[in-house]
Amino acid sequence: SEEIAERSLNAGLDMEMGSLELWNGVISAFKSGVLSENVIDTALRRNLLQSMKAGRFDSNVSFTSIPSTVINSTKHQQIVQELHSLVLHYHQY
Repeated sequence: SEEIAERSLNAGLDMEMGSLELWNGVISAFKSGVLSENVIDTALRRNLLQSMKAGRFDSNVSFTSIPSTVINSTKHQQIVQELHSLVLHYHQY
């Protein structure tokens, strides 16, 4: 939704992996004037910088040779669930 997109980007959430839901909300929020171009530019700049640091655009880095079946494997999904639990636990204290 537009509200989620606006709140997320203003809070510093520059990358949401696994779906396009956030970015669809960003587009809608921008078109309706809820989200400014400056906020979107800042989020994209940080997102692209982190992707560049990770080697995402380098053809000679092994990161680019990882097949999508490995990236979204059951093992990786389990790690994400563990991290979610850790983050939730951290925010309780």
